[in-house]
Amino acid sequence: MMIISVIFAVAYFLLVALVAALVFRAIGKIFELFDGYLMYH
Repeated sequence: MMIISVIFAVAYFLLVALVAALVFRAIGKIFELFDGYLMYH
């Protein structure tokens, strides 16, 4: 039972890390677009 719970914990951590990385990349892209918009206008 312990091994299964450890595997689930690791999988959950990896999933959260992946989602966080995607969110941070999306936020960075939005800020880049916003900076470009401010530079051109």
